[in-house]
Amino acid sequence: MGLLALPFFGAVMLLPKDGSSTTGRWGMTIATALTIGTAQNVISKVSKYSLFDPCKEMAYIPLGPEAKVKGKAAVDVLGARLGRSLGSASQQAMVLVAGGTILRCAPALGVLYLASIVFWIDSVGVLGKLFTAEDKKREVCDWVQDKSETVCVTESK
Repeated sequence: MGLLALPFFGAVMLLPKDGSSTTGRWGMTIATALTIGTAQNVISKVSKYSLFDPCKEMAYIPLGPEAKVKGKAAVDVLGARLGRSLGSASQQAMVLVAGGTILRCAPALGVLYLASIVFWIDSVGVLGKLFTAEDKKREVCDWVQDKSETVCVTESK
């Protein structure tokens, strides 16, 4: 997403400042920015439904049955709805502060967008480490149980 965000926000910042449809700096038009934005939006939806959603479900695999239900409910209900609401409200506040047009706050939105991508990549790395640690712990428990020993005790809360 970041690969298309840079050209999109760059194209928006190169548009004419008066809001006309004429060419701006370096021949940039609103149609160019809209084409890049449309491509970014389509690729974003495709990757969300084909990559993100299955990976999100995989994050629940190491959890117990009760934790899965509670975790999915918290993420799906609170995370999605609260995230959208806060995102919309903060964007509206930025538009109002910037003078009433979204084009004026586009540079700030671009920086926030790229910062959220960096934060997301870091979060995925942390989740991957936790998933790997839980998987190793589970492998050790399976190995010990195969040897008919009762050294491994798993807790379910």
